[in-house]
Amino acid sequence: MTKGLFYALLETGQIKVTSEGLVTILGEYALFFPARVFLYWQDMLISKYKSEGKGIMYEMGRYQVTQALKRYTKNLGIQKVDRTKIMTLTMKIISMIGHGTFRIGGYDFTKGTASISNPKLPLADAYRLTRPTSKEPTDFYVSGLLAGMMAALSGKDVKCVETKCLTKGDKICHFELSPMLKLKFKLPKARG
Repeated sequence: MTKGLFYALLETGQIKVTSEGLVTILGEYALFFPARVFLYWQDMLISKYKSEGKGIMYEMGRYQVTQALKRYTKNLGIQKVDRTKIMTLTMKIISMIGHGTFRIGGYDFTKGTASISNPKLPLADAYRLTRPTSKEPTDFYVSGLLAGMMAALSGKDVKCVETKCLTKGDKICHFELSPMLKLKFKLPKARG
């Protein structure tokens, strides 16, 4: 068995565990909580804020990957690394933080497009264990992660739409990324 990115970062000191048990990844504190707690949090936001709750989850994912790429560029010196390698590293990190293994079917940085799938998204698996089949895709946070990644790599305002979802009964979660036109849910107003 090959060691994954988590072990590689741990061995090189880029993931640290303090004597108090706090974990930092590339100098940033990491929080860990179960997938079902994450889903409950998402349910509460959507229940209270409806479409804007979906947008909040999406923007949180987008913000996370945007901030992470800024840190990685600084901490790892990846400013001059090929964008495909940065995308591969980003996908490994998204996998490492608990979102499973993604397959990139095709991408074009100049257009800001990509086709990405995941046959076993852990959040979708947890959803299926605790909730009835959904009428729509539910991976708003993951969509935001992917949109933020492609926006940073392409320099374009990118949207990510989940076209297939395990929570709907599909065999995979599938995401299409393209230049921003319109999303089916409302994004929250920017703060600060």
